[in-house]
Amino acid sequence: MNKLLNSALCICTILFSFNVYAEQALSKALIQKYTQATNQLDSLLELHPDVEEQLDKLMMLNKAERLSLIQSLPIYPKVKSIVMNNDSDNVEEFLEIGFRVMGATVRLEMEQMPNNLTIDTYIEQMKNRLLAMKEQGLDKQMVNQMEATINTQIESMKAVQKISKNATPADIKF
Repeated sequence: MNKLLNSALCICTILFSFNVYAEQALSKALIQKYTQATNQLDSLLELHPDVEEQLDKLMMLNKAERLSLIQSLPIYPKVKSIVMNNDSDNVEEFLEIGFRVMGATVRLEMEQMPNNLTIDTYIEQMKNRLLAMKEQGLDKQMVNQMEATINTQIESMKAVQKISKNATPADIKF
């Protein structure tokens, strides 16, 4: 019984520590370390363009899928080393910081958009442009390629919009 209680307390402490960190507002020091790590990761990805292609849909995955994808990469040991050398406890924490930064940035930009322009209105404009292209009788192959590109962009924009909705007021303020 004592072992069970100790295990439960240990798990609760770990979860509490993670939640406190996740709720900690973004800071200049945190952003600087994150930026330093991302610059190093960008340099690593330049050496591995095949890996960069695998990361194209990273935003659209849930947390578990993102982490699984990153861990499955052949360069994961190097990624983990870069992340750990820049004061992140683990890759999952680093990814979370990235999504918090992105969410806060997008949310702030959306709030400052002129004429009540939102991601939804921009998506609608993209769909209308595609419809106009189809109605103009443009080359079907070209329109199909454009449609695929626009659909990918829309998917990405919706993922970013979802991330931005999770931005905390403290992160946005920073």
